[in-house]
Amino acid sequence: MRITKQVREYISLATQALEDHGIEYQIEISSRHSRLVYWINDKRFFATISNSTSDNRARLNLKSDVMRTIRQQQGELK
Repeated sequence: MRITKQVREYISLATQALEDHGIEYQIEISSRHSRLVYWINDKRFFATISNSTSDNRARLNLKSDVMRTIRQQQGELK
């Protein structure tokens, strides 16, 4: 499945945040949406992103959603 350059860039921003925190992740690509699956403290989280170039807001929010989840889960560890 082919995804656009824009979508790859936004996914890479989110995965970089996960890598910076040492979090495992997996990317699942289908025809209309991609899914970023990641695990924090053995809990599974996922973010779905449209492969369409017209859905800019959802892609822009991807990294902030991932970072919010990381902060919330790290706060639960304390």
